[in-house]
Amino acid sequence: MNTKDTISQFFESLPIILETENKTDDSVEYYLALLKTVFDAFGETVYVVDFKRRNFRFVSNRGIFLCGHSPDEVKQSGYDFYHEAIHQKDYQLVAKIHQVIVDYFSHPDTPISDLAYIVFDFRISGYKGKLMLSHKVMPLLVVNNRVLTAICIASRSASETSGNLIAYYNGNKNFCCQYSFENELWEQKPLIEISSEEWDILNLSKQGIKEKEIADIIGISHQVLRNILSSIYRKMNVHSKIQAVIFAVSHRLNIKPEQGRIRGKTKELPKGKKQRTMTLEKLQRIQVALNKGESVNSIAIREDVSESNLRYHISTGKLKRP
Repeated sequence: MNTKDTISQFFESLPIILETENKTDDSVEYYLALLKTVFDAFGETVYVVDFKRRNFRFVSNRGIFLCGHSPDEVKQSGYDFYHEAIHQKDYQLVAKIHQVIVDYFSHPDTPISDLAYIVFDFRISGYKGKLMLSHKVMPLLVVNNRVLTAICIASRSASETSGNLIAYYNGNKNFCCQYSFENELWEQKPLIEISSEEWDILNLSKQGIKEKEIADIIGISHQVLRNILSSIYRKMNVHSKIQAVIFAVSHRLNIKPEQGRIRGKTKELPKGKKQRTMTLEKLQRIQVALNKGESVNSIAIREDVSESNLRYHISTGKLKRP
């Protein structure tokens, strides 16, 4: 399983341009052209904001952030479009957030080259003010430590409250910086930590796979799966799988190394019931059978496990084909 969603993988792979402004225009145009060729692959609204000119240099044609307008109409509106898209109760808050971000970018001590993205939440206009968006801001063009243009991604949010302004960084940093509106300063916070098993469950949930099938693939009981989901919800402060998946897309998580996948021997099950948990002894037997060239189907029948369970353990490296 990848540790990032597809859209983040793509956009975070774009290098931040750090040259002089005159030399970077061609580079920015290259990335704008690249965006125009790939934006249809994503359901989110993707646009490029020019902080200096207070306009948009590119706007995709997808996403509820557009509020029914065409990309050309949004581009022509520039910053004025925020009046259209942002719910009136959150407009002053978003204006404050924008100023905080601009100040953050322009501060000489801000590690722009290490910044992955800044994310915050706000209510969108329409839908009776009940629809919350997550808004990512990713630096594209930086001149003299000032961000002149940035890629913005607007998607559904898992939060029930507006604000939540957080800066995430590239590399192996296990912290983020969250802005405190009460104290008006950035505070360092640890990243939310989840296990690789929890991350796999989130990824399978993202694919629309039902709980019982996820439990079968992972090799745990349905009740254990529900306990794990409850733990994920507490960590993320959400209440459902959908919210947890949305949160994982918008926020960077600290994924712990593989732990606890093999849960040891389990209680004997009633006759006719499949043993879904993969014990160490069972994995060893299956690996020997794979080494001998036996098919997954025949092994699954003999070991009384599902084929999807075996294929999952092969895909994660727990089992290896010769």
